[in-house]
Amino acid sequence: MVELGQHCEVIAEAFIGAEPKYFVPGPTPDFEYTMMTIGVGHNIDAEKKILKKYKKCSKYVGVDPTAEFNEKLVTDAGGQFMEMTVGAKDDVSAARILDKEGDHLQYRWHNVTHSSLQTTFNKANIEKAVDLLLLDVEGAEFEILESFINKPENHTTICQFNVEVHSPWTNGLYKSNIIHTLYRLSKKREFMLFNVAPAQIGHEVFNRCFFINVKDPYCVEKYYPAFLE
Repeated sequence: MVELGQHCEVIAEAFIGAEPKYFVPGPTPDFEYTMMTIGVGHNIDAEKKILKKYKKCSKYVGVDPTAEFNEKLVTDAGGQFMEMTVGAKDDVSAARILDKEGDHLQYRWHNVTHSSLQTTFNKANIEKAVDLLLLDVEGAEFEILESFINKPENHTTICQFNVEVHSPWTNGLYKSNIIHTLYRLSKKREFMLFNVAPAQIGHEVFNRCFFINVKDPYCVEKYYPAFLE
């Protein structure tokens, strides 16, 4: 929660699925929004809770490189599924993809075609804004966050986003630059780090981070008008 003076506040609600995901709703109950999950990962429990509580979702899109485990989850929730691998740019490179081995699901490395965030938004026909982005891309978040700093002016607006940041030391030593990336992202004065929920699984530490856009007029007026008071 961010308090502004004595009379106004901005509160993020937590929706618990496989992990907590946060959303600052509009100040009126009938607000419309768009939502996109990149990296479905065989679980959209938190997203379903958001959709159930806030029913005026004009578009929900789930994106994942594996349709077999994820497409029906998204379409059953009333969303659009896109089978894609998302990265910082349009290229062909290695990515961790969820595969089925017998009765088990396991992440494995594959060389695949990546689509940038903007390409993904374009293919989803989301032009103006993604109100809530849920990003879990198994290590690609380091480069994607870096791309937020130097994004072009015509980039689709992102109002709020949850991102799972994996341990930088188990994803290549150069990824330890994540601290510098977060500093530069804050210095740009566009996205504010609102909440961090750390979790440890085995030897790896994950930081589930929630950012809000405090610069774009559409986002501020729609979700945190208290900032304007």
